Amino acid sequence: MSAELVYLEWKDHSMHGNWADDVAGFHHPIHVKSVGWIMKEDDEGVTLAQSVGIKSEDDEPGNLIYLLKSCVLRRIKLVVG
Repeated sequence: MSAELVYLEWKDHSMHGNWADDVAGFHHPIHVKSVGWIMKEDDEGVTLAQSVGIKSEDDEPGNLIYLLKSCVLRRIKLVVG
């Protein structure tokens, strides 16, 4: 498999589904950490797989997430082995 294994820190949008007394306390992005294999990447975003099949012919990915590069704060290439 040739997909790059990475650690990403990124900003996510947030939502509050109830009545809110404290708008100021809610008014900020959520900071998230993810580890996974980059399955596809272009100028706008990256698709990360948290799991990849070992024995399948296509290394079938699972638990995909698409992240806009404008939301990625930090990217570190990880090495296995």
